[in-house]
Amino acid sequence: MSLHRTPMTLACSFSRPFAGAAYELDTAVIANPYDPDAVAEALQTALGMPLGERCDRWRAMMVVLRRNSIAAWRESFLGALSS
Repeated sequence: MSLHRTPMTLACSFSRPFAGAAYELDTAVIANPYDPDAVAEALQTALGMPLGERCDRWRAMMVVLRRNSIAAWRESFLGALSS
């Protein structure tokens, strides 16, 4: 199977101090965008990852993304405003 037709893990160019998504997508490969070596290493890690691990990480991220849809965020936000 070609690489472009298989699930890929996300190489996020942020680290926990910089973005909240890093907390949510904890199976992503995470790197500090201010550290070029860390970004290069994260990309190398993601690109060299075995298919099984990529699929597992992708599935875990999709669970989070589906749970935290824009509709769910809107309801949570409006609920917080009204309380």
